[in-house]
Amino acid sequence: MHRALPDDWLEDALGPGKPGSLGAPLSGSPTIRQFDVTYRRYFASTPPNPKRYMRKGGSCVWPLDGGVPEPSCNEIEVVKRLVDARPDRLAYFYSTFANEPEWDEWVKPLAQMPRWLTELDDELREQPGGPGYSEKRRGLPDVAGWDPKAPDPLASAVFVECKANDSLSDDQMRWFATAIRLGKVPEGCLGLAQGRIYRF
Repeated sequence: MHRALPDDWLEDALGPGKPGSLGAPLSGSPTIRQFDVTYRRYFASTPPNPKRYMRKGGSCVWPLDGGVPEPSCNEIEVVKRLVDARPDRLAYFYSTFANEPEWDEWVKPLAQMPRWLTELDDELREQPGGPGYSEKRRGLPDVAGWDPKAPDPLASAVFVECKANDSLSDDQMRWFATAIRLGKVPEGCLGLAQGRIYRF
């Protein structure tokens, strides 16, 4: 059973959130917080090599802290803010895409997920109404953060799905809803980081 955190890691890292329903196609959808994050677009026009940076292209952004990496992306900036808010904890963006060397500090392949996260994801996929089997683990939130010193890492974990101009997919909604329904993760430890990317 997941226990509520004694502190609000998500709010400390991402600021005040606003409630947002997971919405259709789920009946009785739970509510998770949405955190709006404003970015400045990195590439003024089409990137010189569209296949680089996980094909994010126009979604690449300038780092919020003016540091590295350059370019960055919504997911990496969320990871950085989580770690800045709790330096004794870990957070990573887990992805199926080939990574850029300069992003290695913040991005990890699915094969490097910790065991507790792999087991949680597998369990949710086995549930009726869950996201279902997927080799690429579709529906898994982009970012996971946890306390590596905790006896039960899941009890300290937070999860954030990062978006720009798109909405949550069916699998993503089902992952969130199933985790809440089974009591694995409380609503307060789940978030949606909505990146607002502007040219300025």
